[in-house]
Order: sequence, then structure tokens, then C-alpha cells
Amino acid sequence: MKLLRTLSQGELERALNKRLAYVMQFVRVLETHLVSGGSKKSERTQATPRSDEFHLLALDLYLRTGKHQFIFANPKLLTSSSSDKNHLQQNYIVDVLVKTVKEEPKPVAPWTNNFDEVFATLKKPVNEKDMQVDERNGEDVDIDEE
Repeated sequence: MKLLRTLSQGELERALNKRLAYVMQFVRVLETHLVSGGSKKSERTQATPRSDEFHLLALDLYLRTGKHQFIFANPKLLTSSSSDKNHLQQNYIVDVLVKTVKEEPKPVAPWTNNFDEVFATLKKPVNEKDMQVDERNGEDVDIDEE
């Protein structure tokens, strides 16, 4: 601590950045990056989703883990944006993985890998007739017909 007090602000910042770069070689931070467009029609005041736009959020951890692993959260249980309580934050930390430890991600609450657990927290789940199916990759195939 005595040595750190003798460093200038620039020297201290360089030393901290060097140490952080070293540590980040071994750590992967799993976090969201929620973005959305701006529109007066959608009553959006910032470029993040409103907390009432989704019943349930699902994240695929593939880019960090190399496997398609999904985690879920009820957006009503997430901390709101500090600049507008009607919006979600852009980033939520979900877990921190150490590269040398071969463990499955253990998401931090309210994130979980248990879909049924999150679904049970929903007050008014979407009716099946209101659900949308993404058909951009071709037609739906009925498995029973093959």
C-alpha cells in the first residue's frame, strides 16, 4: 500500500490495467448485452429493452462456453436501469468462469438454467395462440410425419 501511494495517477492506472489484463487471461465474465432500437411508438426512452417487453429472457452462453447452454430470467426480477426504471440495464453479470476450472456455469439469481423455475414466477404467461414462430430458416417440420 505504501508503494501504491507513491505512484502518480497515470502510473497507478497503468499498473492496475497490467494486472487486470493478466487476471482476465484466466477469467471469462458471462454477462448480458441487451440492446434495442429507439422509437417513440414503443415508448422507449433509451436503447435498452423496457422491462415490460418480455415475459421471460433467455440467453445462449455459446460465445463464452462453446456449448449451447441456455439460462433464463424473469425481467421483472432484474434490477432496472438507473436512468429509467421502466427499462432494463444493458449489462447483467450472470457468472464468472475460471478457464482452468472445468465447471458448468452457475448463474447468479435471478438467472437460472431451470426454465420451469422462471416460468413459475410469471404472473400471466403468454397464451400459446399469441406466440410467434421464427420461420426464417425454412418451414416448420412436423417430426411425426418423418
